Amino acid sequence: MHRGEYVEPTKETLAAYLLRWLPTAEARGLRPSTLVGYRLMIEKQIIPRLGSVPMQRLAPVDLNGMYAELLSSGHRQREGGLSPRTVRYIHTILRKALSDAVRWGIVTRNVADSADPPSTRAAEVSARKSRTFWNEQQVERFLGEAKQHRLHAAFHLATTTGMRRGEVLGLRWRDLDLDGQRLRVEQTLIAPRYQMQFSEPKTDQSRRSIDLDPETVTVLREHRKRQLEDRLAFGRGYADSELVFRREDGEPVVPALFSLAFKQLLKTARLPEIRLRDLRHTHAALLGKAGVPPKVVQERLGHHSAGFTLDNYGGSYPSQHREAAEAVAALVRGSTKPA
Repeated sequence: MHRGEYVEPTKETLAAYLLRWLPTAEARGLRPSTLVGYRLMIEKQIIPRLGSVPMQRLAPVDLNGMYAELLSSGHRQREGGLSPRTVRYIHTILRKALSDAVRWGIVTRNVADSADPPSTRAAEVSARKSRTFWNEQQVERFLGEAKQHRLHAAFHLATTTGMRRGEVLGLRWRDLDLDGQRLRVEQTLIAPRYQMQFSEPKTDQSRRSIDLDPETVTVLREHRKRQLEDRLAFGRGYADSELVFRREDGEPVVPALFSLAFKQLLKTARLPEIRLRDLRHTHAALLGKAGVPPKVVQERLGHHSAGFTLDNYGGSYPSQHREAAEAVAALVRGSTKPA
């Protein structure tokens, strides 16, 4: 008590605290989509396992036991466990929540600091393994099949730019410069708990400029003509907006339905099953295969650094080690020639 470290005894459980903590995290500016992820992990993974444990009795061994269980049998939709990346994400949520509990005088220490979640390296490796890519022929086949869909231009843009789903669906005509073959990512469309809303780009690097190829510009021009035709056909009830991609009635496209339409296109085209976000990974891999410098790929995709791009897609780049060795050898040989 003299040191100011005394904490009043409380019977509050981890579940009660976490559900009380979530609104405070939202009030401090946590992104709506991030908040949904936090709530899902808290309600579906943490509370069923440790929710009844009193906050002041929670120990590192409790967290370690939960992490081990999640890795072995934590998946809710199939047999098996969660990936190391997901388990580390759960650890991050707990660490943040318990850090606030220390600041607020509810507990004396953050037990998550002494727990042993999957390593950052293991999380990165699992993230890479979860990514699947298409080759050039498969991309061409997909784009051919997508031509039959009314949102063909959206799928085409996602494939040829590596834009995130929310970035594509949040794009406005004012963000496009078709004559200059360029667009700006200025907002995203998100749907936490199916409530659609517009948000800032994910990071500062996500707010970026992306150059477009001539074919993509042509696809977007044709899409604009069809959109004007939709507006005339629907009549007075059409919900007018600046969005590039809309439903038949002019309302924003529901992100989950956009992903569902993508899955249906894959089945029709009989293509290897990938996630919609893997179009982004495919674009990055193809850029690497084409020899585009990592810095350009980083800026195009909105990664936080070129190092991240190389760590995640470096295997897509053609090896230049032999050329490097021969270049040095030639330089040395040249220096030994008589003047």
